[in-house]
Amino acid sequence: MTQQETIRLLKSRFEKIQASFDVAITYFDAEDIHAFRVEVKKLRAFLHSVLSGVNVKLPPNLHQFYRMVGEIRNLQLQEQRIHDASICQGDLPQIYLNLLAIETAAAIRRAKKFAADRLSIPIEERQFVSTFTHHVKGNSRGSERTTIDRLQTGSDNRHSIDDDDLHSLRKYLKDLLYNHAYMENEAIHTPPYILSDGKEGIFALTNLLGQFQDLRSGLLLLQPVYIEQVADDGEKKMLERIRALWEKDKAAIKDKALFAFQSIPVIKTRSGAISFS
Repeated sequence: MTQQETIRLLKSRFEKIQASFDVAITYFDAEDIHAFRVEVKKLRAFLHSVLSGVNVKLPPNLHQFYRMVGEIRNLQLQEQRIHDASICQGDLPQIYLNLLAIETAAAIRRAKKFAADRLSIPIEERQFVSTFTHHVKGNSRGSERTTIDRLQTGSDNRHSIDDDDLHSLRKYLKDLLYNHAYMENEAIHTPPYILSDGKEGIFALTNLLGQFQDLRSGLLLLQPVYIEQVADDGEKKMLERIRALWEKDKAAIKDKALFAFQSIPVIKTRSGAISFS
């Protein structure tokens, strides 16, 4: 891929980030935030795919806002998770839900102020493209070697996989999926790519890992430091029961994800491209 083609794709990515940002900053709805974060993840995945040995990171203010709205979305999802988990309990832990609402409102205020004071997508784009152009000359070709190495390590039963490893593996797999559409078109120039018959298994695995990460995030918000803020003993016990249930679900999903992971071998094709089958 030539530098000109790469710059054109970069600008297209920033246009989509701007559009999703405009919606997210207006409503701070969980799904709107998710759409914005996906566009940023696609930009990051694109950079990983076209750059090899070049330390070009996401624009820092964009990355900071991405993390801030991620915190907001997690708090919003926690509220929904608690509602869903409380259906069988017969009551809602209202004090805890109020604490979540207060924390969410404060996080939204911080994100709004940050965006108003420090974040302009067009400025971030101009500065980033300038830095990118300075570091990358001529044709660009990225490397998925790190991804493949981590996947191969994960498929080796001699290596134990902890929760952070699973989170990282999900990000690597999502990068491959995000890049699949344009990498198919550029497969001659930019290996590796995922063959279409391998995507289904990867989608299933990333969905499992997504459920795992959701439970992991939910459990972080049910640590003692949160539960101890609840004055009502009955509500505390309810939250502790939910936490115990989520711990069991998390362990079960982890086992299922590891089993699914073992069923997606990494192979080398005749053309030299890495694919999944």
